[in-house]
Amino acid sequence: MRKHLDKLPAFILAIGAILRIAGTGASAIWFDESVMVYRSHLPFLRLWAEHSDSSGDLLLEIILRPLLALSQSVWILRLPSMLAALASLWLVWKLMRRLNFTLRQQVVTASFAAFLPGLIWVAQDARSYSVLGLLFLGALWFAIQGNWLGLLAACGLTVYAHNVGPIFAIAALMIAWYLHPAQRRNILAVALVAAYAWIPAAIHMSGMWVVQQPWQPTLSFSWVVNNSLQSLWPMSWSGALWFAAFLVLGYTFFRVITLLVLFAFKKPKNWGTNHERAICRAPLQRRKHKTN
Repeated sequence: MRKHLDKLPAFILAIGAILRIAGTGASAIWFDESVMVYRSHLPFLRLWAEHSDSSGDLLLEIILRPLLALSQSVWILRLPSMLAALASLWLVWKLMRRLNFTLRQQVVTASFAAFLPGLIWVAQDARSYSVLGLLFLGALWFAIQGNWLGLLAACGLTVYAHNVGPIFAIAALMIAWYLHPAQRRNILAVALVAAYAWIPAAIHMSGMWVVQQPWQPTLSFSWVVNNSLQSLWPMSWSGALWFAAFLVLGYTFFRVITLLVLFAFKKPKNWGTNHERAICRAPLQRRKHKTN
């Protein structure tokens, strides 16, 4: 029975792979996907000058160029995202085995990776989120394995999958820094070279901070904070984030108070035996003190 249960995580991930493949080309393309089609047909040297998309999907746009030259079908348009999602499931399996997850941990992790609706959606969407996820998982694998060239390649490409890619790369570098203290010089070199590779993308992104049209928002501190909060908590109610923060802080405070109360009234292990020994030893210690 145990032998069959050990195969359950792989079976769950296989179902997740089927869900990602099924229906990939069924629905019509939406606006953001049409932008990918438009940019994939632009002359290559115009990609940096064209600001029709501000997400930084250059890597996916380059991958799509030869594919869309062969076919204009929706299935081909979404093929790179679907393949990246399938490879991500394989890396999830590899990471679980490498980190010696228990069977329960493997089942829970595989279930999240296989059945989360958002992950299935990005696997069937001609956008770069699935590619970014693959690069992040690859960076984690290389960080754990101590493969510095692989870590450099994955971290260097993250910003060209999406503008927020460096955040994922920094997380992988921090994990490598923690796991391999004897190799921190190599990790620092990887971080510096990856940052050097991000320079063209940083220059390209800096041009989007300039207000070019009257209807574009004026760059200000409040605008940056507001959009950052919306990206973390995309809800229509403006106080939703603060309400969620209040709930989290309240729950944390409740847990801390509960732990303190339990610790204060918890009976130490072997308390009775130690207490009895202390009572028995007290008269002997007083008698010894008087004798001296």
